[in-house]
Amino acid sequence: MCTILIDVAHGLLTDLGWTEDWTEDLGDITTARSTESLMLLVPSIIRNRGMEPFALTIAAGD
Repeated sequence: MCTILIDVAHGLLTDLGWTEDWTEDLGDITTARSTESLMLLVPSIIRNRGMEPFALTIAAGD
C-alpha cells in the first residue's frame, strides 16, 4: 500500500512539472514528527513575507 501511495504522489508531482531531483522520499510514518515540525516555521515566514508563495528547500551536500 505504501509503495502505491509513493508512486501516486510522485506521479502527481511529475504532472505538476517537478523533476526527479526535486523530490526526496523521507521514509515512512516514523519521519512524520520531524517533517510536521517544519510547519512551525510557517507563521514566522508569513509574518515576514505576507501571503506571498514560498517553498522550503533541503540542500544536500555531495
